[in-house]
Amino acid sequence: MTTELQIKQAHHFFNLDDVAPKSFNPADIKVGQGVTLHGWSDSDPYEIIAVSKTGRQATIREMKATLNRDKSTLVQTVGGFAAHTSGEQVWDIESDEDGYVRKMNWSNKNQRFTSNGKNVSLGAFKHYDYNF
Repeated sequence: MTTELQIKQAHHFFNLDDVAPKSFNPADIKVGQGVTLHGWSDSDPYEIIAVSKTGRQATIREMKATLNRDKSTLVQTVGGFAAHTSGEQVWDIESDEDGYVRKMNWSNKNQRFTSNGKNVSLGAFKHYDYNF
């Protein structure tokens, strides 16, 4: 299964208001669903491959994300550390049987899923911040 995600960047600011995945709770998760692991300004797509009986823990596997250069409109200009990248990123996302596997856990205190301290949200999305 391949999906596309279009994320628009404006200058140095990254805005996901229109496509931002929403928080979810243990009752919402099912095997086969896509989730996003958020790390600083980058986001990586994962899929749920196993769910505990309580739904408070799940095993997730990283999905393959390939930048679609034909549909992306990235532009590099002078600025930042070496250059500044702006434009639209379009990623082709698909299952990867050899993807990295990790656990995500529900936090009652924070009312969200996390994996090794990184927030997890519903929906498989990819964003790479070229400006770092």
